[in-house]
Amino acid sequence: MFGDHCPSGLIKYTGDNRNGEALLTEQTAPPAWLVADWMIMRHDGQPLPPLCVTYCDAPTDNKMLLWLRDYLR
Repeated sequence: MFGDHCPSGLIKYTGDNRNGEALLTEQTAPPAWLVADWMIMRHDGQPLPPLCVTYCDAPTDNKMLLWLRDYLR
């Protein structure tokens, strides 16, 4: 969804080691939908960088991520 095809000025996520150049140097937590994608990718056996795995396992109070985590287990 985010990458080189996006117009400049949009956020590009680089934590998952995919193509793209970060426009911001500030590091913030990824949005819940991105963590959910990583959780599904991990469940499907796709390799993830350690940073993504850390976010997948991080404590959260997001009810949807908690539901997805329980469902995938």
